Parts: sequence; structure tokens; C-alpha cells
Amino acid sequence: MLLRSLLWPLSLALLPTLSQAHLYLAADAGAGHFHASCPSGHSCDSGGTGYDAMLGYELGHGISVEGGYASFGDRTISNDKQTQRIRAGGPTLGIASILPINPDWGLDFRLGMTDVTARRTVTGTSPTSDDKAKKEGYYGIGTDYALTGHLRVTLGLTGSRAVWHGGSARVHNLGLGLRGDF
Repeated sequence: MLLRSLLWPLSLALLPTLSQAHLYLAADAGAGHFHASCPSGHSCDSGGTGYDAMLGYELGHGISVEGGYASFGDRTISNDKQTQRIRAGGPTLGIASILPINPDWGLDFRLGMTDVTARRTVTGTSPTSDDKAKKEGYYGIGTDYALTGHLRVTLGLTGSRAVWHGGSARVHNLGLGLRGDF
């Protein structure tokens, strides 16, 4: 009896929210970046193309659950003997929220977990290749503009951390993309 008396008000509160629920698909591409120092005597390139893709389910009131994939680009470290290239990315699972500013503009926030895999490839002397996966938190912040009732242009920053054999770095992706609601 107590359980029924608690479920009744909860179900009444959730019914309007469930009528607003819908799926969406979003993707963006942009500049990925590794925030790590460059060893002395080496040249480093810490930027590359990053991207995000996600499938989400908006529960209502701007709150969503989403899963997808985030790539943070790659980093190249080289000297006269070898070149080391590290790529980072992995699947994501988290929550998101859109805070409307007005009918056309909104602020986007994301928080969740990702299984970042850092793939390291070394060429030159002592060539090798290895992968290291580590569960890390991720965050995102951005803005969106409604082109139509079901299509938005997005600009956002996604960040996490990548760990590989011999190093680690904060990683980010600043991307421009689209979100389509179904």
C-alpha cells in the first residue's frame, strides 16, 4: 500500500514529461587537441581532426540520456630517430541538458563516462604499436541554434583525458555540427 501511494504521485509527475520524450541524432567535427608538454629535443603536433556522434533520448524538460563516440584527434611526437603518433577516442554514455535562452538559442551541457582508447604507433627505430583503454569522465559545453523545429546547428567543446604507455594528456574537441530530433 505504501509503495502504491508513493508511485501514484510520481507517475502523475512523469506523465507530462514522457509525452515530450523523443530521439535525436547529433554529430560534429572540428579541432581535436592534446594538452601535454613536448619533450625537449622533439617536435610535437598536438592538434588534429576530432569528432563526436551521439544518439540521444530526450526525456523532457531538456534532460536527455545519450550514447555515442568521441574522437579527440591525434598527437605526433618526433625526433631524428623515431615518430610516435597517438590517437584517442572511445564510446560515451552520459546525460545531457539543454537550457533554453530563447526559442532559437540554447546552452548545452553534457556529463558522463567514456572508455578512451589511446592507440600509439611508433615508427623508425624500435617500431611498435599498442593500445591502452581507460575509463574516464567526460564533459561538454556548447550552444545551439534552431534552424527548424527539428534541426539545430551546434557548437560545442567536449573534454576528457587520454592515457597511453608512457604518458597522458587532457584531450578536447571543439566541433561544429548538427542535431536532428525525431
